[in-house]
Amino acid sequence: MYVEDVIWDEDNVEHLATHQVRPEEVEDAIWDDPWDEMTMTSIAEMTRAQEAEFWETHDATDYLDEMEPVTVTVGPGPQNRCSVCGRTLLSRYVDVDLADGRVKLRGLRQLYCPVGHETRLAPEAQRLANAVEAVLRLTLVPVGAGQRAQVAV
Repeated sequence: MYVEDVIWDEDNVEHLATHQVRPEEVEDAIWDDPWDEMTMTSIAEMTRAQEAEFWETHDATDYLDEMEPVTVTVGPGPQNRCSVCGRTLLSRYVDVDLADGRVKLRGLRQLYCPVGHETRLAPEAQRLANAVEAVLRLTLVPVGAGQRAQVAV
């Protein structure tokens, strides 16, 4: 995969300006390809171990011609906006109790509206919490009174 086009939203153009950077400068950095003249070769089928070893000595830019183009939209998607006011949700890290407080997941990313309309776990944190809860329903060993199991993330 490689970047074929970048779509800028107003918030990100303004954010770039606070760093005295223009969208054109970012795009120049994306598309300035020093390996333009290199000969491309095909990547063979390999195991994960072989692939890891391969990428230790190769660069993905050597294979741009074999990749499919994608369009990148810069800016928070609708899932990262408040459903009430439309503002960009901010992130913080929280601890989450599961299994009626018997298990605590530490350091999950939570999204919250800066004016307080909504709070929810980030999608990756919610997937993790759901997966851990599913496993706990199947395997949770009762803990003694007042004891808690803790899972560090």
